[in-house]
Parts: sequence; structure tokens; C-alpha cells
Amino acid sequence: MLERGGLPYFEDLAIRRSNLLYNMGDNSNGFYRFFVSDPDFRSRMNVVFTIRDGIGKNETLVQKFLDETSELGWLDVRSHPLGIPSDAIRITMYNPQTIETITQVRDFMHDFQKRHE
Repeated sequence: MLERGGLPYFEDLAIRRSNLLYNMGDNSNGFYRFFVSDPDFRSRMNVVFTIRDGIGKNETLVQKFLDETSELGWLDVRSHPLGIPSDAIRITMYNPQTIETITQVRDFMHDFQKRHE
């Protein structure tokens, strides 16, 4: 970690990775809904969200999202329930996770939204 730039490098990487997903969701016209809306309290390691309200047909979309991402081989996408019928979607971005992988996640989210709006 020190060879890559130490704490400043990894803090910047965490901010860039999480901002890719938060910006995507914040600009999705409510398709993706974060459980933490205040940017000052959002995690840089785990981005947790649902599709719209996560209920009824949206619960089905959450499951479809989880099924499709499972086929892509990403780790730690499913989360525990957060007071809604469906599981929440959690994208985990610990230090070994590359910006390229999170870019693929963001691109998938954009494509998924286009297919299901």
C-alpha cells in the first residue's frame, strides 16, 4: 500500500470509486434510491441502494439486478434487508477493488436502468 502512495492514494481512490456510483444513482431520476442521502454520511466502502421503493414490481427488479450481477461475478453485491421487502443492493469497494471494476458496475447500472424504466 505504501508503494502505491499510502493513505492519500487510497483515500482518493475510495472517493473516486464511490462517487462513480453515487453520481449515477443521484442522477437516475429516482430509479436508484440510496438509504443514506446526505453525502457527508455516505460510505466510501459500501454503496447501498434499492430500485425505486423496493416494493412490488420494484422488488422483482431488485432481484433481477442481483441475479444479473451474480452472473457477472462481482462479489458482495447482495445486502441484508433494510426495512423493505426486497434485499438492498450493496456494492462493496474495499481497497483491492479497482476503479475499472466500479466503472463496469456503474455502466451496468446505467444499462439496467435504460432496460427497465
